[in-house]
Amino acid sequence: MYFIVYLLFICKLSVIYSVPLSEFFPFGASASDTLFLPNDDSSTNALPLPHVFPYFNINHRQIYLANNGLFSFLGPISEYVPTPFPLSDNRRLIAGFWSDIDTRGNISSGNRVYYHI
Repeated sequence: MYFIVYLLFICKLSVIYSVPLSEFFPFGASASDTLFLPNDDSSTNALPLPHVFPYFNINHRQIYLANNGLFSFLGPISEYVPTPFPLSDNRRLIAGFWSDIDTRGNISSGNRVYYHI
């Protein structure tokens, strides 16, 4: 009996929040973002940063972006398997969204990766 009361109480307290699209930063072609070409496990060449970016006491002037959600300071990354942190090697990277993303398919509602520096 107590379990049913507890379950009803928990269900009553559940609230689902969502953020309307209008609250997001503008993105995509209309916001002058650059579209990654359709690929699987690819990375950009070195992209110059508009300002020096200090990361773990080292100043960086360029960055490499991977379509799998990694930002690297030392070189291109095409790795698609997320690895638990801390990493054992000396890779200086930021995992903004580290997943296996394949943008080669033709999906009309999305399947695109944009970036803007």
